[in-house]
Amino acid sequence: MAGRESNVNLASIPQVATLRKNDEAYEIAEKVIGALELDGNADLDFKFDENGHPVLMEINPRIAATMQIFKEGGLNLPYLRVKQLIGEELPEVNIEYGIKMHRRYLEMFARE
Repeated sequence: MAGRESNVNLASIPQVATLRKNDEAYEIAEKVIGALELDGNADLDFKFDENGHPVLMEINPRIAATMQIFKEGGLNLPYLRVKQLIGEELPEVNIEYGIKMHRRYLEMFARE
């Protein structure tokens, strides 16, 4: 389990994001996933209230569109899911929190 903090969004799509650990959000996620009996990857979106506590906003039972940041931080979600589905032992995962992703959706032009 790992968390991503969106630092800059464009039309709700993260343009800058950072891998962040939040034990309070993880606790909520574990309870929700257990109650819904979800198996596999799921993307839970949180907002923070005025006191800095995570509030669950949305549940997506799929890999997040920003899954590449998790891979770069040491958590290759598609790989781990495939290993799980074929019954292989999952390797130990060490997440490198603090990894930052920068995404650019701008047109770039050059003249020859």
